[in-house]
Amino acid sequence: MWTTIDGLADDTDPTPKTDSQPASDLSNRCINTVRGNALHAVVGYSLWVYRSEMGTAKAKPGAFGMDRIPEVRVRLERHLDPAIDPSPTVRSAYGQWFPHLLLLDEAWARQHVKSIFPEDQRELRDAAWEAYLRRGPVYNLPFELLRQQYHEAVDRLDEMEERDLPRRERVGGALGEHLVILAGRGLVSWSDDDALLRRFFEHAAPRDADRAIWLVGRDLADGDTDLSDDAVERFRRLAEDLLGMLEENGRERMGHFTSLGWWIASGRFDPEWTLDRLARLVELAGGAKPSFGVTDYLVDVSRNHPSEALEVFRMLVNADGLRRGPKHVRSARVILRAALADPSSHDAARSFIEQLLAAGHLDYRDLL
Repeated sequence: MWTTIDGLADDTDPTPKTDSQPASDLSNRCINTVRGNALHAVVGYSLWVYRSEMGTAKAKPGAFGMDRIPEVRVRLERHLDPAIDPSPTVRSAYGQWFPHLLLLDEAWARQHVKSIFPEDQRELRDAAWEAYLRRGPVYNLPFELLRQQYHEAVDRLDEMEERDLPRRERVGGALGEHLVILAGRGLVSWSDDDALLRRFFEHAAPRDADRAIWLVGRDLADGDTDLSDDAVERFRRLAEDLLGMLEENGRERMGHFTSLGWWIASGRFDPEWTLDRLARLVELAGGAKPSFGVTDYLVDVSRNHPSEALEVFRMLVNADGLRRGPKHVRSARVILRAALADPSSHDAARSFIEQLLAAGHLDYRDLL
């Protein structure tokens, strides 16, 4: 098996001509070339040997290493030499598999960080870094080892915004997703001395920052996602920090940040806190996404918190434009009925329904 893989790893495909062609995703191109696919197989072979020797139980650190697979070490180090293999396509395989290379031999991975992500070879560095960010789960140990690379990636966000829009759009959201997930695990925080997390949101394009929030927000809103109480509290504090940044910098600089609605209306937090922060988000950002998720949450809490749910709902409708009216009629009727039924919110509900009717939304006239 190894003889076959080793031979294919010297194939001429991808050629310099292949590498010079535009590609939206070097990782996809890598697995469609012979040499690139062979490098994937090199790592697959290594992991096969690792599992065969270590079993299914988690091995102790240092129990396995490249000394057990010297043929792999020779092959991996050969293609890390730009004079031998200058292909960015092939280099993307190293970024994608970096966490697994760290598993196989932590000392080797630490020794070769600068070779895998070379600062003096921008194209090779970007190929590996983009694949690392986008092609696998977020792991704790690789982050701790690559923290400086994360800092440098944040520093490059402004540079890429002007120079390489497609790459910025691919990398920015993925970089933010990594950092937000790591914040949930307690590995980074808003108040860290190096300000890594805060600096991302200061430098990222609004679309990328909002995408990072949205990607993590989907998991928060998914009731099947298991989160510890500590993780939920960390996300709550981060939502507060992001709202504070939005208030300080304004919608024009920070983007709408409306995807924070995924977090706040996830059902993970205290209703009083949630309703207050939803109102603040709509006021600062001009809305809250997803509209169906936020509205469903307001339906759920409208019985016990009719006045607060009505106020957030009214703000959402006004933010979208009163003439357009509520997006979800059935949910709107539930919220309005609950508010009408409670003495503390009855008058406000009636007044808002009259505004809807005046704007031409006659579906609600029977409520009066």
